[in-house]
Amino acid sequence: INVRCSARGKPRPQLLYVIAEENDDPEAEEDVWTILETTIENDNVVGDVEFTTLSSKVLHCKAKNTAGSNSSSLTFAVR
Repeated sequence: INVRCSARGKPRPQLLYVIAEENDDPEAEEDVWTILETTIENDNVVGDVEFTTLSSKVLHCKAKNTAGSNSSSLTFAVR
């Protein structure tokens, strides 16, 4: 699976991600997040997350800068 995370902001945000179990709350622990390698496209910070899974998972992407943070999630249901 390949998913692109993107964000924009001033100052330019850092992108982080975590792949978690469906009921896990990654916000509970800050050290579970991985920093994404990013590029700039049309004033957006973008980074790709590539992973394989044999069970249902949730991908959480977070954009973070000194102004704050925002996150979004995608659920991958394996049946």
